[in-house]
Amino acid sequence: MVKNIYNHKGTLSKTQSSTKGKQQNMDKTENKKSINDFGKFGLINHLTRDVKTGNKSTLTGIGDDSAVIDSGKKLTLVLTDLLLEGIHFNLIYTPLKHLGYKAVTLTELKKEEIRPTSMIDVTDGLASDLLHVCRLSDTGCRIYNSKIPIDYETSRLAEEFNIDPLVPALNGGEDFEMLFTVPLEMVEKIKMVQSVKVIGHMTSYGSGYYITGDNGSEVEISAQGWKE
Repeated sequence: MVKNIYNHKGTLSKTQSSTKGKQQNMDKTENKKSINDFGKFGLINHLTRDVKTGNKSTLTGIGDDSAVIDSGKKLTLVLTDLLLEGIHFNLIYTPLKHLGYKAVTLTELKKEEIRPTSMIDVTDGLASDLLHVCRLSDTGCRIYNSKIPIDYETSRLAEEFNIDPLVPALNGGEDFEMLFTVPLEMVEKIKMVQSVKVIGHMTSYGSGYYITGDNGSEVEISAQGWKE
């Protein structure tokens, strides 16, 4: 609020406090950000950056949608997720039983005694979620375009719209797939699981995030699915 006063000479002047108030209001306005300004992962970082775990059994606290707890004999993954009708699915063409599906069944991995080290569900696009894993794990990555599984319908529609099918494969999102890493000594064993495809490997921190073409050329991976 602007306060006006008359000085002893009868002229109108503004108090210094009103000027400061206007400046403070301008600063507050400039500091306001929308969710779109943050982006999904930026918002998660903003909300969780000051959160501290209170129990020694909590190995990894709040993250995207899960935490890791050491229950004594085994590690327990506690997670939550949300599916909104009209956003993540449409009941006109999505059977209810499909809503609970994840294309990679974790029971298969358990049967083969394969324990993923880092893992994320691919909802924001393969590129976005791969970068998320790398940044939280302090690693780089190399994936190969010839190894990325692409559904027949995706290839057909990409051809119809005259686009590279690799674009929707990397950035489409809502894949209902799991992206995870395993130790190198488990690679041959993981290849035996029919529903799992090995698409690349992790590299050392600072080595970058790249996709390698058939001719050996490398292109830096960027997240085009959801804003970082």
